[in-house]
Amino acid sequence: MPNIRDVPNELLLWIVSHLDGSALFALARSCKDFDFRLQPSIWKYNIKFQNSNILHLAVKDDNVDLAAALLQHNANINAFYRGKTPLMRAFQYSSAAMRELLLNRRELDINIQNQARETALWYAIHYGTYSTAKSFL
Repeated sequence: MPNIRDVPNELLLWIVSHLDGSALFALARSCKDFDFRLQPSIWKYNIKFQNSNILHLAVKDDNVDLAAALLQHNANINAFYRGKTPLMRAFQYSSAAMRELLLNRRELDINIQNQARETALWYAIHYGTYSTAKSFL
């Protein structure tokens, strides 16, 4: 009996391109092989329809490799999630490597403000990353 896990990647990705988000995530959760094979599709869906919030989670968890992969798939580096940009979140939670990854992106808007009118510089000073704050000035 044929098994969906044996479907070639090209066909699987074509099928996935026609699914909505909940069906895509359900398929990915159905087995580890799908989860691995569908990661780029999940990232693209998240970037297109969910305001790149996986990038925020990668920053908060200090997962530099995942953040870099998401940015290569054009994740929005200036997207707000719960009142913060990824860079603001990086100053609060992440390593120097993560901050460096974000700061080296050409599309980064360093002056963007949240609703409380706080900028990334405010976060850098507030959370004690003075060397990075100094580099802003």
